[in-house]
Amino acid sequence: MPTTVLSLDSPALASVFIDLRSMQLWEILRRSGKCWTPSQVAEAAARQLTEVQQSLDRLVEGGLVTRAKARGRSRHVTYSSVSEQVVVRWDRTKPEQFDALQSLRLQIRKCVFDTIERNINVGLTGTLKRPWLEQQYGLALTREEARAVHAALRAAFTAIDQIAVQSEERRIEAATTGAAKKRLARDSAAGGVPDSQDAEGELTYQIAIDMRPLAEPPQIIPAIGVWEAGGLAHELEYRRKSPLGKLSKRELEVAKRLAAGESRPKVAASLGLTANTVSSITKRIYAKLGVHSRAEFTARMKGG
Repeated sequence: MPTTVLSLDSPALASVFIDLRSMQLWEILRRSGKCWTPSQVAEAAARQLTEVQQSLDRLVEGGLVTRAKARGRSRHVTYSSVSEQVVVRWDRTKPEQFDALQSLRLQIRKCVFDTIERNINVGLTGTLKRPWLEQQYGLALTREEARAVHAALRAAFTAIDQIAVQSEERRIEAATTGAAKKRLARDSAAGGVPDSQDAEGELTYQIAIDMRPLAEPPQIIPAIGVWEAGGLAHELEYRRKSPLGKLSKRELEVAKRLAAGESRPKVAASLGLTANTVSSITKRIYAKLGVHSRAEFTARMKGG
């Protein structure tokens, strides 16, 4: 999938970039991967058509969205994201760009925290509430430590992708067999910040992830990459070498399932494809990744 790079040097992009409600509309179009009319976007976002139309026009001016004129049987103007992967480049030496980046980050943070606050007591029946889990801790990291955190997050996202594939597989299996399989989500929260110190005199920390059902749909967060100008070349090179940058959406979908250990017949059944189709897609995946065996493929998907 090609990566589209835009720059905050563009006043039009900088203007729409700090408007979270407009960026949420861009995310809806990015996820859909299709051309939608303003009415369809308004329905998906549960917003007024006039507001949506104004935001779409601003997104077009900012370069995040393209507009297609009505033609043929279609009598409506449609809009689509410029790409499934969009990166915004910013320059640390320009204060206005730093302010724009900080503005969007604060809005997203508030959006997430508001959702947490409204759902803070959901799923806590019979569970001890640990107030210290709601706190945040600021850590001063060295550049090497930051790289280690970055690598850990990449690994975590890979694991989450595999879990998502397995979850979807269970859902499809339950739907196709007609079995009434109800799975209750259990809260998982443990640990805290101990008072003791380790042998080197450093405080030991435990990171806990508390998962609970939401009483309402979560707000849409724009999945846009924001990279400094100095590190842009490195990140683009990483994406170029990564499987994410080489495979189409369908190929990536098949590749993730294969990497999770599913057989080709199982992948075909899960995605509603024929075995021959999965076989053809697998051959294209192997060719694009430059691998010749299942073991090489699995290692490549894991970053080996």
